[in-house]
Amino acid sequence: MDLIHRTKSILDSIQNLTERSREKFADRESGEDFCKSITDDIQKIELLLNGFLNYIKSTTPVIKKDTVNTLVEEVMKTHRIRLEERKIRIHNNLEKELPETIVSDEQMIFILDSVLQYATSSLSSGGAIEILTRSFDHQVQTGEGQSFLRERGKRVEIAFTFTDYQNRSEQPVKAYEGLSLPQKERALDLLLRLVLAVVERNQGTMQFETDGAKEKRSLVLKLPAERRRSVHYQLIDEQYPAFDRSPLRHNM
Repeated sequence: MDLIHRTKSILDSIQNLTERSREKFADRESGEDFCKSITDDIQKIELLLNGFLNYIKSTTPVIKKDTVNTLVEEVMKTHRIRLEERKIRIHNNLEKELPETIVSDEQMIFILDSVLQYATSSLSSGGAIEILTRSFDHQVQTGEGQSFLRERGKRVEIAFTFTDYQNRSEQPVKAYEGLSLPQKERALDLLLRLVLAVVERNQGTMQFETDGAKEKRSLVLKLPAERRRSVHYQLIDEQYPAFDRSPLRHNM
């Protein structure tokens, strides 16, 4: 691909030189014919180079990596103005080289965007949001005693901690039971239920807890990691702007 771009740069130089040479011909018509001939040849070469470049884009798989962290940062950008207006601070603690999840990019964006909407709507001015991502080995007990534990693959955890310095919950909620939210947040109940539906559809879990004493609430998502290698292919977006720009994912 680098060679193609360099070649196109050389063709641009030849085209510029051809344009400047046009006026040096004693016969104006000969100059025009010369310029047109060179331009036609350059356009044919560029057509071939563009076709080959698009072929490379559409057939060369790109390994997906760090998708969750990338989407966290991208979704945060869309909420940054509102967070700044409400003086809500945000802090990230993102694990490097986080595994991919089985959740599609579109569904992950929905999850992250909905949780941040919930946070910005429920937190008072001056609050704080901390987002943590990590991976861990998921195990289940298959018999009596610790020796009967067997690994069931990795999980990816996305934890949101909301700190509200002005409002406290009267009673802490220890388990995620039907979204037992404070009365003032019942309007946001449906939004989190939709998040829960997407999480469970992808074999994940969601836990909501509050700690009135420390003025904190936490929303913890645990999603299965993708065991297969995920790849996507670059799209030819210059020629087809109407197509969806989200990467196409394939598992290998």
